[in-house]
Order: sequence, then C-alpha cells, then structure tokens
Amino acid sequence: MGNFAPMAVNKTLFGNLRYDPETDLTPIILIEKGPLVLVVNPNSPYKNVQDIVAAAKAKPGVLTFSSGGIGGSHQLSAELFELNAGIQMIHVPYKSGSAALTDLIAGNVDLMFDQMYSAAPSIKADKIRPLAITSKKRSPLLPNVPSFVELGYPKVEVLKLARLDCA
Repeated sequence: MGNFAPMAVNKTLFGNLRYDPETDLTPIILIEKGPLVLVVNPNSPYKNVQDIVAAAKAKPGVLTFSSGGIGGSHQLSAELFELNAGIQMIHVPYKSGSAALTDLIAGNVDLMFDQMYSAAPSIKADKIRPLAITSKKRSPLLPNVPSFVELGYPKVEVLKLARLDCA
C-alpha cells in the first residue's frame, strides 16, 4: 500500500531509490483521498489564517508547526502554505502524526496540518480548532471551515492520497 511519501516524495528525496513509483507499481484501488486541515490549540491566539500570517510576518521563524515526520503530507502542506503566504515558520517533526497532534493539543507547538479524518475526533471534542482546509471548496464534514482557495491562497490545495498497488 502506498501513500503520499513513498509515491511522490521519496523519488525526489532519495537519489538511489530502488524502485520508480511511476513505472514499477500498478495502482489497483484508491483507498483514501482527502484534504488536510490546518488546526491550532483551542487556547491559541490564532483565530484564523490571517492571524497566523500576520504573526509570522511580524516575527519570522518564531511560529512552530508539527508534522508526522520529514517529507510527509503534514510538513509539505505547511511548507506550501509558507511559500504561498510569504512567511517562515519552524518545522518540528515527530515520529508520527499522532505524536505531533498530541503535542499540538498540549500547546507545545503552534499549528499543524493534519488529515481531516485524523483531526475530526479532536475537532469534535474541542481539543483543537480548525482554521482552513486544503481543498478548493469547503468540506461537508466541516462546513464552517473555509478552504485556503477561498481565503486567497489558490495554490494551497493538497489532497492526501493512499492507494493499494502491486509490483
């Protein structure tokens, strides 16, 4: 089974990858396809994306974002947002997405891009606050959360994919 990192990112990260995901694997079925959601701790002073951009521009390299590791969809979504918003933040990689989310809930990092299905229980329990999603339109699952496209960041569109492949 392959997801974002081994299918798209590893080819560019590792010069000596022993397989080519484009030619050596055949997709069988799409298992998952969905946007990520930018979330903050509910006690965070950041109530919307504009607050994050303003804070990051006022103090470049001070805001932190957690991820489930280097090169995954959590990190790359945040990097894409940084690039398109013209801001700089500090990446705090963890060994897993759940560890990154736990530290966000604890208030040890400022924000995180998480898969919507993973973040949904914590959003519903008011343990994290969603600010925006990485799709063109709002999600029916989070109808009050704007998309980055809607907020003026049309290039911040990320859909995490996972599929079952065979060699």
